[in-house]
Amino acid sequence: MTESTKKARATGPQIRAARDLLEITQRQLADAADVDITTVSAYERGSHPAYNSTAMKIQEALERRGISFTNSDRPSVTLDRSKAVIPT
Repeated sequence: MTESTKKARATGPQIRAARDLLEITQRQLADAADVDITTVSAYERGSHPAYNSTAMKIQEALERRGISFTNSDRPSVTLDRSKAVIPT
């Protein structure tokens, strides 16, 4: 992947907002991403940076459920259920 086509990495607050939109718990996200719940919790709080591979597992688990992240001058999170590969 070139620098210009790299996917923007979601921030902890964006992950938390995405969970709120989907109405899922940290445990449900951790299970979906195949990571430990403490990892999700720490990433959301920003108390411990996630490894890139772990962050991508969490982000991709949310994207498969219709979440989109943008990290331009106004970072945001949106939900488009029609884009969900895995229904919520």
